[in-house]
Amino acid sequence: MPRIVIAFDGSDQARKTLDAVEWFDRGSLSVILVSVVDGPALDANGDAVSADPEEMARAQEMTRQIVGDMAPRGIEVEVRIEVGQPAEAVIAVAREVKADLIMTGCRGLGLAQRIVFGSVSSAILDEAPCPVLVVR
Repeated sequence: MPRIVIAFDGSDQARKTLDAVEWFDRGSLSVILVSVVDGPALDANGDAVSADPEEMARAQEMTRQIVGDMAPRGIEVEVRIEVGQPAEAVIAVAREVKADLIMTGCRGLGLAQRIVFGSVSSAILDEAPCPVLVVR
């Protein structure tokens, strides 16, 4: 059963990766949806926490909706909400589950934006332990 790790940040480009899953034989897939929350953070009292509770709640709600949307398509999804840097967290999950493929969206940043902000999809391509499908 092929294991596909999907990097998901809620963007339109990330949602396109969910549509691309339908290209595969859905009955034989193991899909792991990875959403990453920045951390560490401070809570409302100013105490250090591993992640911003509001961002964590947003990620949980967003991924819950995706699981609900994918079920009627016959695609079961395991959700992993990780804390840290997006590319590093996606790659770590891919290694852990011995992924056969990583799928990620591409925002289409220009050169200047990539230099300043970096590109998650580029970082995943550089360090991935398996093939990567960038959906645009």
